[in-house]
Amino acid sequence: LLLNLSNHVAGVTAPVPGMVAYKVGRTTGLTFGKVVDPNSIVTLTGYGPPTDSRSFTNIILLQRTKISGCCCCTCNVVDASQNFSEPGDSGSAVVNEQRMAIGLHMGGGGGESYACRMSEVESGLNITINRTVVVGPQSLVVPASGAVPAGSGGVGVPQVAAGAPVSDETVWSIMQRRMEESPLGRELSMQIRHHLPECINLVNHHRAVMVTWQRVQGPSFLAQWMNGVRNPSLVVPKEINSVTMNSALLRLAAVLKEFGSESLQQSIDNYGLDLMEVLDRSASVDELLEKIGKPVLA
Repeated sequence: LLLNLSNHVAGVTAPVPGMVAYKVGRTTGLTFGKVVDPNSIVTLTGYGPPTDSRSFTNIILLQRTKISGCCCCTCNVVDASQNFSEPGDSGSAVVNEQRMAIGLHMGGGGGESYACRMSEVESGLNITINRTVVVGPQSLVVPASGAVPAGSGGVGVPQVAAGAPVSDETVWSIMQRRMEESPLGRELSMQIRHHLPECINLVNHHRAVMVTWQRVQGPSFLAQWMNGVRNPSLVVPKEINSVTMNSALLRLAAVLKEFGSESLQQSIDNYGLDLMEVLDRSASVDELLEKIGKPVLA
């Protein structure tokens, strides 16, 4: 599950009505919905003798949502035709848009899904959800004072000891700041923020896009580049399982243009070739960010 360009759980928080929620289950895979009632009382069956049913309090009630067909393509509305979860999804974590865990899926039916509060799971099992990720020797931190350290090239990214924990929010905020130091970087960053929800929806819910994403090794390439975001000097592979990154990008661009919105089609036409050119000339995230600040040569 990739949220805000990261797949790490950022912590635990309390659910509130209307909160956007995601989960990846064994049966249904990735689904997104919303919290309807964070303090629901439910009775579930199938527990065997003597009563076959049990009642639970403080349960999170969730419903499936979908991206509407409005002009912005980012409005979430209730999707009564699908379930947030199905049998076999029990035990999957439910997280919000900030990657904060809110619950653990436990059951459902009739368009409704239920989850135990993650805070109660932690206390009941005497565990703590890991809130940091350990990265390599090029770990990045933001100075507490906000000052730019000497010799950092004006970026504000001093090195810390190898293996030091650092949050994904910190890593991505630094990468985004570096990217937005150039006109092309600022424009690409804006385009990504605008179109990412639609692209995620197409990959997860449109069969043609989903199949193409899998065939061109999309999950593997994405994982490699996300690893590069956490360790910017790391060399990112240009080929995975006999699929080159260029061919993957071309095929993805074609299928997204075919089934995406007019706005997404226009963005691919305007920036797709420039982005592919820069990616092709970059062996790492550091090189990518450096080259985004320079004009693309013909």
